[in-house]
Parts: sequence; structure tokens; C-alpha cells
Amino acid sequence: MAGIGFASEAELLRIQVDELERSLWHLEKSNQELMEADPHDPVYRQAIIENEDVIHRKRAKVADLKAQLESISSHAAYYPPAPARPAQQARRADGPDLGVFL
Repeated sequence: MAGIGFASEAELLRIQVDELERSLWHLEKSNQELMEADPHDPVYRQAIIENEDVIHRKRAKVADLKAQLESISSHAAYYPPAPARPAQQARRADGPDLGVFL
């Protein structure tokens, strides 16, 4: 994840959490609809059981991702990035102005 220039690791973790939580919402809604349709239908009951297993795994993954996010956030708060120096301070006082190097 660290090599991607478009999003930070924290942003990617938040995106994953959002996707998983949206998936959880749909699974829980599906289970509710199946129970309301016919709580005694064996096919529906099996689908609900399978959904519950998936829900359990996804909740564990969300908890893990949130723990990673918390770790990153607390690390960033403890070790904030160094302030950028203005261009004038970056130049050596006793040397010539060599321009900007990229």
C-alpha cells in the first residue's frame, strides 16, 4: 500500500472499512428479508446461516482494519511530519544559488 501515490495507507484502510460495512449492511438486510419472507423455509434458513458466517468474518476484518487505522493515526500524531523549510532557508548562506533540483 505504501507505494501508491494517490492515497495514503490510512485512506485506503478507510475505503476498505467503508466497503465492508456497506457489505455488512446488505447481508444483514438480506437476512432480515429472508426471515420475514418465510422463517421456516429450509433454503432460506441455510442462506441465513451462511450469511451469518460471512457477517462474522467481515466484522472481524473491520475490527482488524480499524485497529490498523488507529495504530497509523496514533503513530502519525506521535511522529508528525517535519515542517517544510522555506526555499530561502534551504539555500546555504555562504554558497551560490544553484536553482531548484528535482
